[in-house]
Amino acid sequence: MNMLNTLKGSYFEEVFPKGWDIARIQECVSQDPLSVLDRQSFWHEDFQPVSCEGRTESSAEECSGRE
Repeated sequence: MNMLNTLKGSYFEEVFPKGWDIARIQECVSQDPLSVLDRQSFWHEDFQPVSCEGRTESSAEECSGRE
């Protein structure tokens, strides 16, 4: 049993915006954590991931890659 199998007809089916492809989102976030920085074929050629050490309230600024 998983969310995709039980979503249809449930309350949560109405929570997600129409047009969201939940299966595609799940595929995107289900990568092995050790491979998330490996270049993917669908990335823009100029995209460079930025690794962060932790999560804090200001982590968006800390991990933005800007000095």
